[in-house]
Amino acid sequence: MGRLPEFLRFKLRRQRAATDRVAAVDLEEEEEEETSACICKHSGNMRLCWDEIRRVTMEFSVVVGHGGFSTVYLAEFPDSSRAAVKMQCGGQRLSRRAYRQELEILRRLRHHTIVKLLGYCDDREEGILLLEYVPNGNLQEKLQGSNTFLPWKTRMAVAFQLAQAIAYLHRNCIVHGDIKASNILLDDDLNCKLCDFGSAKMGLSSTVAALQDSNSRMMVARGEERRWATWAGPMLRDVEKVGEMVDRRICGEIDLEEARAMAALSATCVSDSPSIRPSAADILTTMRSKIPSLSLLFEEKVA
Repeated sequence: MGRLPEFLRFKLRRQRAATDRVAAVDLEEEEEEETSACICKHSGNMRLCWDEIRRVTMEFSVVVGHGGFSTVYLAEFPDSSRAAVKMQCGGQRLSRRAYRQELEILRRLRHHTIVKLLGYCDDREEGILLLEYVPNGNLQEKLQGSNTFLPWKTRMAVAFQLAQAIAYLHRNCIVHGDIKASNILLDDDLNCKLCDFGSAKMGLSSTVAALQDSNSRMMVARGEERRWATWAGPMLRDVEKVGEMVDRRICGEIDLEEARAMAALSATCVSDSPSIRPSAADILTTMRSKIPSLSLLFEEKVA
């Protein structure tokens, strides 16, 4: 008989631990090795217990991020691999609902521009997600930080990858619901990883399902973004002022024609008329044709 699958071996060892106190110390070391091996599979179905979460987070000693209803901790495994542990906070009912919703959605997603679900823990009311660790912070930090600098080409690549993520979600009848710079993580190579699906919805309407058709249009706009769009729309449509809107740190390297193309595209995205707003697929098509600096990145970073 061949060897049992890794996850079965892991479960059997845990069962023996309950009855065999003599081997408890050695077994714990084996469990750590098995947990680390499971992490590498990125299955999203690995279930950890509360004690394992406490161990890999070193008693929740390193905070790597905050959300509106969550705190994210660094997790480290025996093989030096890392993950992010997201713990919900706030009211129990709200936390549990957000946790279940995000877990269900992330289990359905497999895309290189979206943070991976590695596992979960539901031993506590709040609910805990084990996620891919993305080490380079978020886009908001990079854009607003005084000691950071993102070149124009990198910004265009991130924008394109984000559009890829949104197009993928819409094809699968999912609306993220909270896309903002702080929810766009960057890996070591400054690739986009969209995160925080606590506000996401599946199958909101037939409109979302129809986004697979390039002729369809997205009709979702939230209050704060709507106010921002009202303010930014006229500026984006003024071709002569585009240069004034660009981050001064990259003024010397910017391609003004590309900036104008992006401003024009952004203006259509925030249009008051739903029929004018482009779908994510339309945005990808426009960027491919209007942003030449992306041409060398398609195969390397966004293909």
